[in-house]
Amino acid sequence: MAPEEKASVQTLWRKFEENEIRIRAVHFRRGIFFGGIFMVAGTTLDYFVYPELVPAFLLNRIITFGLLLLGLIPLALSDSTRVIRLMGHWVVSLPMIAIGWMIYDTGDSESPYYAGLNLVLVGASLILRWRFSDSVINAAICLFGYIAMVSFMQGDPSMEGDPSILFNNAYFIGVTAVFSCAGTYFYNQLRFREFCLRSELDANQKVLEEKTEMLEEQTLALEKNNAKLQALDEAKTRFFANISHELRTPLTLILGPVENLKNMPSLQSDPKVRDTLSTLSDNGLRLLRLINDLLDLVRLDTGDIPLRPENFNLVNFLDQLGNSLRPMAEAQQISLKVDSNLPHHPVQFHDRDQLEKIILNLSINALKFTPAGGRVALGFVEEEEHFLLTVSDTGKGMTEDELGNIFERFWQADASSRRKARGTGIGLALVQSLAEKLEGTIDVTSKPNVGTTFTLRFPIRPPQDSPAEEIKKIEAGTAKQTLPEEEEIRREEDEFDALHAKARLEAAKPEQHQTARASEQNMPVRKGGDQATVLVVDDESGMRQFIASQLEDYHLLQASDGRQGWELARQHIPDLIVLDLMMPEMDGMEVCRLLRDDPKTARIPIVLVTAHAGDAPRLEAILAGVNDFLTKPFSSVELQARIKNLLLTAKFERDLAISNTSLSQALEQLQENEEELVRAEKLSSLGRMSAGIVHEINNPLNYAKTSVHILKTYTDILPEDEREDYADTLVDLEDGVERVINIVSDLRAFTRGDETTRHLLPLYKVLENTRRLLANDLGEINFSCEIPEELELVGNDNQLCQAFVNLIQNALIAIANRDDPSIQITAEASPGEGILVEVKDNGVGIPPETQAKIFDPFFTTRDVGEGMGLGLSLTLRIIEEHGGKIHVESEPDHGAKFSIYFPPAH
Repeated sequence: MAPEEKASVQTLWRKFEENEIRIRAVHFRRGIFFGGIFMVAGTTLDYFVYPELVPAFLLNRIITFGLLLLGLIPLALSDSTRVIRLMGHWVVSLPMIAIGWMIYDTGDSESPYYAGLNLVLVGASLILRWRFSDSVINAAICLFGYIAMVSFMQGDPSMEGDPSILFNNAYFIGVTAVFSCAGTYFYNQLRFREFCLRSELDANQKVLEEKTEMLEEQTLALEKNNAKLQALDEAKTRFFANISHELRTPLTLILGPVENLKNMPSLQSDPKVRDTLSTLSDNGLRLLRLINDLLDLVRLDTGDIPLRPENFNLVNFLDQLGNSLRPMAEAQQISLKVDSNLPHHPVQFHDRDQLEKIILNLSINALKFTPAGGRVALGFVEEEEHFLLTVSDTGKGMTEDELGNIFERFWQADASSRRKARGTGIGLALVQSLAEKLEGTIDVTSKPNVGTTFTLRFPIRPPQDSPAEEIKKIEAGTAKQTLPEEEEIRREEDEFDALHAKARLEAAKPEQHQTARASEQNMPVRKGGDQATVLVVDDESGMRQFIASQLEDYHLLQASDGRQGWELARQHIPDLIVLDLMMPEMDGMEVCRLLRDDPKTARIPIVLVTAHAGDAPRLEAILAGVNDFLTKPFSSVELQARIKNLLLTAKFERDLAISNTSLSQALEQLQENEEELVRAEKLSSLGRMSAGIVHEINNPLNYAKTSVHILKTYTDILPEDEREDYADTLVDLEDGVERVINIVSDLRAFTRGDETTRHLLPLYKVLENTRRLLANDLGEINFSCEIPEELELVGNDNQLCQAFVNLIQNALIAIANRDDPSIQITAEASPGEGILVEVKDNGVGIPPETQAKIFDPFFTTRDVGEGMGLGLSLTLRIIEEHGGKIHVESEPDHGAKFSIYFPPAH
């Protein structure tokens, strides 16, 4: 059992005991009552069994009854657990003592009164509700008390009885005691489980009552909130209706004059004015269409959009819509097919205007999401008492999850900032509402990358309220193209209705992106001069043209989406980028991150143009690396001021970076010169020191050379068999002395900077001489030298030998404590590229912090007296004097490799 469960059980048991103690007090009173009654009633048993003892036993029974009644006093005065438990023992002990006294008076173990003890145990266990421990105590007192009393009686000669009777009676008392204890235990467990269940039930009941009360409060709060929401929704609906109507009127009055200005011949000749008027008209129509859709939704919610059915020819109606949509489809290179053959019911009595909104919305969506080369088909089919209008396309399609949400208001399949199609999510919600208004239904089927089909089902309604001749004219398509009188009155309420019809079709008009290639041709990239280059990246041509018109003092590049803008930025490295946030292919955030990750474009200032006014998009843009923001709508003065400030700041940063680079280069050059001066000074000191040393060495070398010459004269006095070895030894000794003389001479010339004799040398001979000089030191070391014989270089034999001696001696020190020491020397050559010699060992390696210092004069890691730190410094100078380079590669405990490059021999 877990500690938490154990603690919970203990808590419940404690509560159970607290509850039981009060119940036991009641049962103890009942026990006193029953015990007293049956003790007195036992006088009848005395009368028949032991009539001669009736007076004595009656007194015993009355005293016992009185003492039992005295137990009621503590039970009435105290509710202490200890007092109540004591009274429980009191209730049982008095009858057992009284019965024991009567057994004693009746003579021996054969007394039948032993059965009274069994009755006391059974009755107490049933009535008193003892604890199990109390039951065990009382049962033990009863059993052992009876055995002790009878045993005492057996010791009295006048009261001897049959031992078998004693065992019989004791057995039955013991069995009764066991049953009494077991019954008490199981009865307590049963009551405890009952108590637990009752406690859990009470707790659940309490929780249920609390939750019910909470639910009632929440229900009341929800009812209040619902009432508030309904009131708020009604207020919102009224607000949208009012604001849409108020916006619609001035916008219509703006678009009318703009259309008039566009038709003026004097203004059409100015391309700049013509482009500005086109931008005003296109965006005004776009805004008008959005306002109209929003107003229609509000009217549908309020029921304020009554149907105005009329008789019209469905075939001609659909053909006219197809003709209106076909230029847009051709501009997007999409095939548009219209099939409207209705032989049975061509003339219908429906709301032409609402049906037109449904078809245009579905067709516009199909054109919007169908790529170039795709197909869009519109068709009418009669099916029993309904028409089926289908609008199908071969666009990108939708998934099952998207299909479940397409008729939700303001929902869009692509809600990201990089979506390709513009929209607010109103169109299809309006289509569904209008379909229900026409008593029809709208269904959709779609498969990703296959296409989408919308199906509008609405009832067939025969023509009404028109003469038969007029209906025939409508069927034949020769009816007068005028509207009924009531329709004329409705149209007169909005004198600019043609603008609203044009606004509906404007949504299907493809976005005329001005490609970057065209902008490059019209506005070439800066080749020099003071003008800065600004890259404008926006997917809406109107916005790009507006920004470009405000930046005539700069060279301009333009891009119609994020990916194109990123590629132009990498190609031309503009001085500043004006970047829109929401674009297809890549949004502004992603383009900004890519630009900041590229070292070439990382410092370009970026102005992010966004319609989001909140702090979260601004914080994300700052983290992406944006320098400044322009929140739509913005003024041209603000645009020009921000761009000017950023360009000035960028120019200052560029100048500062150039100055910083120049200073860094100068500092590096000074550090290199300082190192060269220190090294030259150290070598100059070495030269002055070595000049004296060389002078002192020459005298003992001359003595050694003279001694070798004298030793040659002793060849004749040696035995014949020793002369050859003796002569070879002298040759080697003379050669060594001669080589030391040459090395000392070259060292003197080297330290003084004197020119030394150089000639064409086979590299393998240089390394062979090196090996011979170090033959004793190499000893058992695994030494390999693989040098092609054809490799030759121009140099001084002694100096090069000294350089390799220094390298190999350093390697010998590094491998001194290795189990399998090895030194390997290899060389290779490439045509026209010189010779590369590598000296490798498997020694202790060189720590990274030491590698940069090993060629410095007098630098050593050895103990004092074990080296002067000149070997590798002299090696470096010898190799550089020969036009070569040396490089070291090493890792601690993985050996070292010295790579020496010698130029080609010329």
